[in-house]
Amino acid sequence: ADETGKDNSYTLEIEMPTYGNEKTEWYIDSKGEVALKIGDIIYGKKTEEMEKDETPGDITDGGKQDGSEEKPYKIRSIEDLVAFSKEVNEKRMKNKYIELEKSLDFEKESSYVDSKSKEYGDINNDGKIEELKEELLSGEGFTPIGNDSSKFVSCSFDGKNNTISNLYIKKEENQKRSALFNYINASTIKNLEITGDISSNWMAAGIVVEANNNSIIENCTNNANITGVTMVGGICAYLRNSHVKECENYSNIDILRSEWHYGGAGGIVGNCRNGSIENCVNNGKVSGNYIIGGICGVLEEGNVNKCKNNVDINIIEEQNIIVGGIIGWIRSSVNKIENCGNEGNINSINQNVGGIVGQYAGAGWDSVLKLDIINCCNLGNINADAGIVAGIIGIQGTTCEKNELNIFNCYNAGKITGNKKAEIISTILKSNNTETITNIENTYYAIDSGNKEIYSGTYEGNVTGLTYNDMKLQSFVDRLNEYVEKNENLVKWSYVSNGYPRL
Repeated sequence: ADETGKDNSYTLEIEMPTYGNEKTEWYIDSKGEVALKIGDIIYGKKTEEMEKDETPGDITDGGKQDGSEEKPYKIRSIEDLVAFSKEVNEKRMKNKYIELEKSLDFEKESSYVDSKSKEYGDINNDGKIEELKEELLSGEGFTPIGNDSSKFVSCSFDGKNNTISNLYIKKEENQKRSALFNYINASTIKNLEITGDISSNWMAAGIVVEANNNSIIENCTNNANITGVTMVGGICAYLRNSHVKECENYSNIDILRSEWHYGGAGGIVGNCRNGSIENCVNNGKVSGNYIIGGICGVLEEGNVNKCKNNVDINIIEEQNIIVGGIIGWIRSSVNKIENCGNEGNINSINQNVGGIVGQYAGAGWDSVLKLDIINCCNLGNINADAGIVAGIIGIQGTTCEKNELNIFNCYNAGKITGNKKAEIISTILKSNNTETITNIENTYYAIDSGNKEIYSGTYEGNVTGLTYNDMKLQSFVDRLNEYVEKNENLVKWSYVSNGYPRL
């Protein structure tokens, strides 16, 4: 009604705009502020005001949320994130849903309701209770979520495509692990990006240290520098019976050493045991003093599909190092690498180096190994001054009862230099204690490189030598795709003008 009391109300019917398949609606908060909501994202000048946390440190939002799928716990401030970590670490959280409602920055006052609060105690374990922001940016920093393997069970954390920025975690005592989440079990972490600095004298990762029991890490991005020991990964340090998909790493991953024989570092995963890594990309530098892979350091029974390493790996220390553009060391059981490519250069002083896999060998004489490398390529230049080096696999070894290797529809166009160098496999070892099988079909290399396809050893099948120029022709793309069309689940190759085929 206007000032005269006349009723001027009316109804306006609007056809909502569409945006792809996303649901579009108007967003109106309790104060009457209006914005456009597309999917889960709110657009409008009042967004920050509308998302202000009225109940800091209370993920139930004053009792409105019960953690169910219909009423998930809400994280709207740094205080909420700290409270979530504390609750998980003190109690057992099971079958709960959690949503990150907005991007948070540990260094910005606007991400806190009260950055000077001291009610959260000595978070960073330096023996003093300081203001909240100072606690989180000094000492040990933020406490990882799920510090006890029995506490974090069957939860779903949806970052809703938000970013947690300037996350700081520094654990200097052995056996302390660093990442946003420590243990997860039968859980899902998705749609999240982090930045910051994370380090530990044990395992370290960007998103999760250890994922167990069919957990899923999906659509996550790491932009935090990661330094650790034994198992180190941009997304996950130790992937056990779990899955990583649609994830990317953009920051530096460094492994200082390993106290376990099967430790390693990867741009995405440090060690994968009976799991899968799919549709992941590494764009960050991976370096250190132990086993290194552009995607995964050590693979123990798992599948790697549609993954790519874009970044150089430079090893300057004269250590016992195994390096692969995709996987460092494959050491047990049945494994498959499909539709993967390495475009990063690898420079190592010694040991076993490969454009796709550094070393494929057992860790015990009673183990049975089978590896399929299908529809993959290496375009990176690979060098190992005093080592075993090749475009696809550095060495097919022994220390197992049976070692079967199948390489189908792959090619190497990277320049291979070093001591025992070859275009496809450098060395195929034989042992009276190991049944060694090596099959190679529809696989290609540059005959004008001057290198042989195999440095030492024998194989069944065929490897075809073409010129570098031949491998830039449409006819070569067609040749690769003939194999693809006859086999399920393979990605077609694309022609690149004056370049090599890409997946």
